[in-house]
Amino acid sequence: MVERKCLSCGTWNNDERFCKNCGAPLHPEEVQAADFKQREKEERELEEAGKDKLDRLLEKAKSSKYWVVRAGYRVMYSVSMVLVALGGFFAWLVAWAAS
Repeated sequence: MVERKCLSCGTWNNDERFCKNCGAPLHPEEVQAADFKQREKEERELEEAGKDKLDRLLEKAKSSKYWVVRAGYRVMYSVSMVLVALGGFFAWLVAWAAS
């Protein structure tokens, strides 16, 4: 039989996975799982905080439940890729003509 002291409230518990008093995880596997979930949540929050409004709007449009919004996103994305390709081609032409 193993006794574990709760890290949250300090209550001693017999061989249990969660604290009888506060419900905090006691078993090492449960503590690791809770830490992992907390770290994932913090990483997601930091990632979301780093994005500006336009990025968040485009992300929502990309996975919208309305097909019209998704189609509009795909059209705008395709047009922007064509413009980037044309810009790259013209930059290559200028570099080629200069040599």
